[in-house]
Amino acid sequence: MRFQNDREALRWDIEIKVRAPIYANPSYPYGSQSPPNPIIGYLEVGSKPDVRRMEFVEPWPYWEVQLESGVRGYLFAPDVEVRRR
Repeated sequence: MRFQNDREALRWDIEIKVRAPIYANPSYPYGSQSPPNPIIGYLEVGSKPDVRRMEFVEPWPYWEVQLESGVRGYLFAPDVEVRRR
């Protein structure tokens, strides 16, 4: 299953059009979430995320990405423009 998610991650083009938050936990940070999902970093406009794996949890997919610092976090589909290859 993990291998399939790794391959699936490579089938998406992720475009950062606005500064996108990277979260510490793999659950979408709804405003009512308690405790909140902390932001551990940002991807800047035009950057290409270093995608490690992809998961699809209703209603959106999310990607585990690695920041330049080496820290891994989670990027959610509503925060970026995505296209399937």
